[in-house]
Amino acid sequence: MQTDLMRQWLRFAADALEGTESLRKAMESLGAKPPGPEDLTRWARLWLPDEAGQTDPQSLQNVLEAWWDMLGVVPRYRYIELARRYEDLKARLEEAEETVRHLRILLREQGGPAEAGAALDRWAEITEKTLQAQMEWARAWLDPSKAGSGDKK
Repeated sequence: MQTDLMRQWLRFAADALEGTESLRKAMESLGAKPPGPEDLTRWARLWLPDEAGQTDPQSLQNVLEAWWDMLGVVPRYRYIELARRYEDLKARLEEAEETVRHLRILLREQGGPAEAGAALDRWAEITEKTLQAQMEWARAWLDPSKAGSGDKK
């Protein structure tokens, strides 16, 4: 069954290469939101009628994930979620940096002990490293060409 599904999928892709709009419309419909089992079943009935009655949603999901992976693309709904998470992490980093700046000013003004300053410096360093790593991970998903500045091979 998986072979038949893949054959139908490849026929579908060949149609797109011949200039039809079918694949583009079909892929847009799958990339708009995370497809659930009922969405995949409905999609198969519409776009892969030869396989619609024989394809279980999980097999179709596996083929779809393999296709996206082979093409090196991310579905729109995943991109939007990653972009949102990236912006959240960026805002958290800016907030943490502002908090550290504020605490340093208070510490200087009040003449706090050296241990407090050292602890504050260490906390700032840990926070920055953690959020920078998370932002790099998100950036790698959003724009792979800009990733890798922190990669060690």
